[in-house]
Amino acid sequence: MGLFKGQTIKKAVATAEKFENKRKELQEKRRELLHERDHLRSELENDFQRQIMEDANPDKRLQNDYDMTVAELERVSFQLNNIDDVKAKELSKLTAEVEKDRQDFIKDADGELQRIKDELLKLKIKYLQTLANHQNRKQELNMDYRKKFGKVEKIVDLKEVDFRSRSILPNNLQHDPHELNPIINNKDLIRGFSGELDTT
Repeated sequence: MGLFKGQTIKKAVATAEKFENKRKELQEKRRELLHERDHLRSELENDFQRQIMEDANPDKRLQNDYDMTVAELERVSFQLNNIDDVKAKELSKLTAEVEKDRQDFIKDADGELQRIKDELLKLKIKYLQTLANHQNRKQELNMDYRKKFGKVEKIVDLKEVDFRSRSILPNNLQHDPHELNPIINNKDLIRGFSGELDTT
């Protein structure tokens, strides 16, 4: 599989992170402004009380600070309310590039898996050929054994040996569970498809 750099993915993730960081910054700024607004509102109420009790002029600086804080709060709230739309618009510019990278990755992955499949087919044919060779050779050796030792076993009073039992492959797919079975069974296939490999 070719070297996948994923620059567009990194760019998209970095863009999303920038917007999330900006969101957190705006949220924190909004909390600070709300606190400041409430504080200034309380100060304005106190100043209004002072004007009445002392027949004094209003504190213009205090009113100006309050107005500026409220205006800044509206600006920050506006940005927070629109950040998702701005983020979506910015990320939409990368959609086509990400899709191209995705399709390139899938194409490369499919090619790699196809090569593995082709290798499996070759190994399967080789395996079945070897298994067939084993069975054919087993029959040949059994016949050869009978020719050589069938009569002489009786002549010298030797117990007859069932040569077929000398096969290294399990008869009727029975096998010692403590040994690696050369015959592929369902258990082996299940383990293979699950990504496990047991060679013990």
